[in-house]
Parts: sequence; C-alpha cells; structure tokens
Amino acid sequence: MEHFVTLADANRYLLQKCLLLNALKQSDGHIALDVFDEEKTHLLPHVPPFESCIMQECRVDKYSTVTSSQNHYSVPDDLVGKILNMRCYTDKIIVYHDRDIVAIHKRSFKNHDWTISLQHYLKTLYKKPGALTHSTALQQADTKIKNIYEHYYNRDAKIFLEVLEVIYEKGVDAVDDALRELDRISPLEMSAEKVRMVCDHSAERKQSFPRSYNDPISQKVRNTMVDYNALAKMQCTEGLEVAV
Repeated sequence: MEHFVTLADANRYLLQKCLLLNALKQSDGHIALDVFDEEKTHLLPHVPPFESCIMQECRVDKYSTVTSSQNHYSVPDDLVGKILNMRCYTDKIIVYHDRDIVAIHKRSFKNHDWTISLQHYLKTLYKKPGALTHSTALQQADTKIKNIYEHYYNRDAKIFLEVLEVIYEKGVDAVDDALRELDRISPLEMSAEKVRMVCDHSAERKQSFPRSYNDPISQKVRNTMVDYNALAKMQCTEGLEVAV
C-alpha cells in the first residue's frame, strides 16, 4: 500500500499512474494518449469562464443607488434614472452601464444596508458642498480621506472636493504625503493645484535614480582628469623653477 504525506503528493502519483496506463496499447492496438491527441483537433473552442453570479437589471433611484436584496449600493450620480446591469457574486457587487464597469462594492448581507462611495457623489457635492460634512458618503469614506478633510479642509469643502479628485487619480497615500510637505513649507496654500504639483514632483524624484558613474566612459573621463591635473601641477612647478 502506498502512503503519502499530502493530498498533492497523492494526486501527483495518481497522475503518473494514469499517464502510464494511457500510454499502453489497448486490445484493439490503439494507444489512448495518441487517440486523445487526434480528438483534440475536433474539439470545440475553449468555453469562456462561467460567471457564478446572479445577473439582474436595475434602475438607479434618486439617491444614485441600485438595490439588491433590499440593500443599496451607490453608482455615479450622473446615472440617476438609467437602467444598469448588476452582477451579484458571493463577495461583491459589480454594476455595468453599456458594458462599462461603473461601480464595484463589497457585498453586504445586512438588512436595508447602504453602501456608499464618496467618489460617486462628486458632481452633486460640487453643487451643494455644505452637505458634505454630515453626509453618509463621507462617513463611509476611507479613514485617511476623512482625516485629510478634518485636518486640512473642514472649513472649505469645495477645495476638499477638488483635492478628492487628485486623491482618486494619484492615490490617498501620495496626497497625504504631499499635504504634509505643503503644511511644512506653505501651510496657507493647500489648493488642489499645489497638491497635484507636489505629487508629480515626488513621483519624478522616485523615478530618477542616482548614477554611480562606474561605467567605462565615466572611468576614462576620471583617468583623463587625473592626468590633466598631474600635467597642470608639473607645468606650474616648472614655471616656479624658471621664475626662481
């Protein structure tokens, strides 16, 4: 009797035994592996992955959300009234508009829950920036985003919304670092333009690597400069001797 430490070892052993058996001649003189290679040329094309999800159509309500199992999920606020396609997986919700993904949410298994993304309400909040402070969208936002608002922009929601667009473009960590830098060198000017500029400058610095100058050309230049310095020093010494 064979013994195996893991199930993977047992499966590898089984595979090898099956390959050996399929390589033997059968009673009709055919070899199973050869027959299968011939059959492969007649098989149908590879089928696409099976989507293990519930697909449904839904209309975006006035709150810019779609509903699945009595739970609400936000979508971009310019899609109010539109008919969208929703795919409900075991762990996530993906919403499509004209085959484009417009929202991805972690699936909620609560009752009458609201899952809101701040990014989906930018256009609405630009019109009513005063509604930002107590909004569900801000309460459910990333902790770093909420800290940025409270620390830098709690008195100017409109500028925060502009900075928020930079966050979604550059990443919250990059913007957080940029704001710390601005707070150090120019605390009175924390506009979205300045934040974007600092982010771009930081990205350029990370992409530029200091040269070691150990390549053959650089080494030859250094040797030439050493010879030149020695020659210059010798000429200077000869000049002093003549003067004396």
